[in-house]
Amino acid sequence: MPGLTLETIDSSIAQRQIVFTQTGTFTPPYKCTALVTVIGGGGSGGASAANTGTGTAAASGGGAGGMCVSLLTLSPDVTYTPTIGAGGAAVQETTVQQTNNGIVGSASTFAGSDITTMSASGGARGRGAISGTISTAAVPTLGTSTTGGNIANVEGGLSGSATSGSGNTSAVSTGGGAVSIFGTAFSSGAATDPGSSKGAATGGAGVNGKSGDNGTGNIGTSGGGVFGASDDDTSTQGISGLGGGFGGTSGVNSGGSSILSIFNLLGTYPGNGGAGTTASNGTGGSLFGGGGSVAFTGTNVRTAGAGGVGGGGGGISNTSCATTDITSGAGGDGLIIIEILGAII
Repeated sequence: MPGLTLETIDSSIAQRQIVFTQTGTFTPPYKCTALVTVIGGGGSGGASAANTGTGTAAASGGGAGGMCVSLLTLSPDVTYTPTIGAGGAAVQETTVQQTNNGIVGSASTFAGSDITTMSASGGARGRGAISGTISTAAVPTLGTSTTGGNIANVEGGLSGSATSGSGNTSAVSTGGGAVSIFGTAFSSGAATDPGSSKGAATGGAGVNGKSGDNGTGNIGTSGGGVFGASDDDTSTQGISGLGGGFGGTSGVNSGGSSILSIFNLLGTYPGNGGAGTTASNGTGGSLFGGGGSVAFTGTNVRTAGAGGVGGGGGGISNTSCATTDITSGAGGDGLIIIEILGAII
């Protein structure tokens, strides 16, 4: 049974948690009531590179994986199968005037002979586009959905749209979406044409707020946070999770107990989106947050931020480049949490 077993610090709750980060099997030691949370893998961001002429480049981040939650009766006579969906792999672009779409994340499932199979969808892939007036965003794959939860079935946040103008040597990118652990899907902020020879990037979404929108040249917005959204069009490069996550714990208390206990056991408050930037590599999202995007002019080797667990990876774009070597942010792998609430006698 590959998985990380965690005991809660609060002895008054008397619960046991098993966290699966890879596919395995699970047989409970006794008949019990359990809260099961299933999160799909996030999609990776797109990549786009335009030439030294009047090329425009746009790339969107990937979407987060879905989440389903069930209150179940589990039997020691049944072997259950937790299957962890992989995040979409990062995509690389080394050819000028070319684009690469990201890769869709894979679904995570929890199945057994005496329960309804829970399936959390994989996140949408990011997209890339070049030349002219273009707009691109992560779009869910048709036919995929999150099902089987008897408490919640929610899709992950998508990416904001990345829109560049015609005739400008501009680059625009958006961050990845966040997992909907509080029941609301937050997407990354939108990036719009910042003007000639400039880049505009947005951070990844946080679990309780989007990253800021950006139409200002040569900056990136901060990531959304566990306590709210980040600001639009700031005057400096973004930082991770400016929308929340560093001051106190209020705002975390509205989530499900299984997710919250994981936060407490890890000794941190995950859920922040990574920062967007035009000056360096993108920042990865923390647990369940989206990765930050990168947009720049000129020739540099750069990489967008990866999504946290289940989060979407950031998009990456550059323009005015004679050569290029850019890589989008990978989507975060999925996760399954089994929280045993009590024995059934």
